[in-house]
Amino acid sequence: MSSDDGSEFKSVVAKLFRENNIKHTVVKLSASIENRNAYIQNVLYRLHRMKRGGGRVQSVIKQTQAIVNNTKHTQLKQSPKQAVAQLAKGEKVKRND
Repeated sequence: MSSDDGSEFKSVVAKLFRENNIKHTVVKLSASIENRNAYIQNVLYRLHRMKRGGGRVQSVIKQTQAIVNNTKHTQLKQSPKQAVAQLAKGEKVKRND
């Protein structure tokens, strides 16, 4: 997991990473991370405006998560869901930087 040096990655999230053996790399200025955050926010707000959650925030968040995790990533040439499945099989995920 790569992120900026935000405070949200220093407490509960850091503990979660340690407990699940997730390597966390801090990137000084990462426009790609900010772009991904903007994309997630865009999907979330679009679903909310379309009233896709029936007024329930949790429903909109789950739908956002499903859309984002199944959208093909340009550097991975696959979706995050596919990349996690590949990692679970013990295979490396190849980036096309």
